[in-house]
Amino acid sequence: MFGSRRKLRRKHPHPVGPDWCILGWLASLRLEHALRRQMAPDHWMRGKSWSAFAHDTKQDAVLYLAADGEAALVHLTWMRERTKDCPSATSFKTLDDALHDIADAIESGSNPIYCPVCKSDWSLDEFDPGCFCCGGGALVRDCPVCDGRCGAEFRRAILDSQDSGEAHWNGSCLSKDPFVPN
Repeated sequence: MFGSRRKLRRKHPHPVGPDWCILGWLASLRLEHALRRQMAPDHWMRGKSWSAFAHDTKQDAVLYLAADGEAALVHLTWMRERTKDCPSATSFKTLDDALHDIADAIESGSNPIYCPVCKSDWSLDEFDPGCFCCGGGALVRDCPVCDGRCGAEFRRAILDSQDSGEAHWNGSCLSKDPFVPN
C-alpha cells in the first residue's frame, strides 16, 4: 500500500484546501491505530485494512483509503465506541469521489498552521531558516535531495512535522543522479 500511497500523494498533492494536509507515514500510522481502537466491533469499516491519507486539521476528520480503492471520511471521537455507527463515517467508491464531495462542503477562510518550535506561520509562507522543524521551508520547498536542481517541489507532512518537532517532507527528486551537480 505504501507504493500506491506515494502515487496518490503525487496525483493529489493538496486535496481540497488549506485545512487539509496529506499525511506522512508517522501521522498515518497514528491515525490508523486511532481508527482501529475507536471502531465498534460491528462497524461497517471493520474487516478491511484502511490507510490514513489526509487529515482535516480544522474539523478533525480523516480520509482513509482501502486497498480496493474505496475511501471513507471519518470523524474520530477519540473514545472507544460501542455502537455500530461510531465513529461517524461516510463511504465513497473512489478517492476522487471523496475529494469532490469534500471540496463541495468546504467554506472559504483559512486556518493558520504554525511551527511548534519557532511559531512561524507556515500558512503565510513564513519559516525560520535556522529552525530544525521548519527545515528550510514553510508548506512547500524545493527538492532537498539535490538542492532544487531537479525542479521538484516537496510538500510538508504537517502532522508528522508538528508531532516530531522536525521537518518531514513528501516528494520525489527528479534528478537521475541527485548527488552530482548539473
